[in-house]
Amino acid sequence: MRFFKAIAYFFKMVFSKDFFNLVADAAAGKYCRPSLILSILQREGRFIDFLMEDISSFPDAQVGAVARTVHKGCKKGLFEYISVEPLAKEKENDKLTLAKGFDPSRFRLSGNVKGEPPFTGVLTHHGWRLSSVNFPVITAVQDDAVVSPAEVEVE
Repeated sequence: MRFFKAIAYFFKMVFSKDFFNLVADAAAGKYCRPSLILSILQREGRFIDFLMEDISSFPDAQVGAVARTVHKGCKKGLFEYISVEPLAKEKENDKLTLAKGFDPSRFRLSGNVKGEPPFTGVLTHHGWRLSSVNFPVITAVQDDAVVSPAEVEVE
């Protein structure tokens, strides 16, 4: 079964430039498994530990102190591999008109949305887009369900 799928993918790469580029990007580490992203956030900022903790009984000052540490670690880990830039070039609170044919994946409409474009409104958030992605290429076979290994300190 794998052999036939490999042959099919080979011909698809030969005849489809888009498919070839997807495979090349994946091989270069431009895409990754979601578990890798969570693993980075956990390793650098203990993100999952923070989310799994019941913080309702802790004072706000203590939660704030921990949140700063988690924020700093997660930011360091994630931005080691990606860069982001604002999606909309306009500034927040600027007036914006979206013409017919605008890309709905780039703009989320809210408020009094009726009829057909053009829509005029105020930009409340500029959005984000990835400007570069360079995740490490993992060659070893790993269990994708493991986000963070159990830690054992040997005596």
